[in-house]
Amino acid sequence: MKKLCIIFIVLGLCVSVQASELKKESHVEDAVEASMEILKKGTIAEFIESLRPIWNKPGAEIDAIKKQISNQRIEAHKRFGATLDVQYINLENVEDILIRIQYIEKFEKTAMRWTFIFYRPDETWYLNSFIWDQNIDVLFNND
Repeated sequence: MKKLCIIFIVLGLCVSVQASELKKESHVEDAVEASMEILKKGTIAEFIESLRPIWNKPGAEIDAIKKQISNQRIEAHKRFGATLDVQYINLENVEDILIRIQYIEKFEKTAMRWTFIFYRPDETWYLNSFIWDQNIDVLFNND
């Protein structure tokens, strides 16, 4: 079975918030939540566009990412069914430098993990990367 995985290095995340407004951890959480709601209710193109306002990537690069992930989402929906919901899993941080936020996207036949990594070089948080994959077993405690 072909494993679906997308890794993107990005600099920013938000729906209506500009990068300069991501000063607190709670702002980062709100931005990811808003984008995941767009993913749940809209298209992947709308999700990617929700990220565009604070991405420090050239427009052509964002467009290429959108095209690539759009094609992979079509295949995911064929294999796994429709998106039923998205659910927040956790937030972890490393000092005031890194934040990792994880969500689950619930399909009819399986779940996919979404992981967002934010980096704070100064007073503002920027999305450093996001991944969506089927690696849901890592969400269980390994006690």
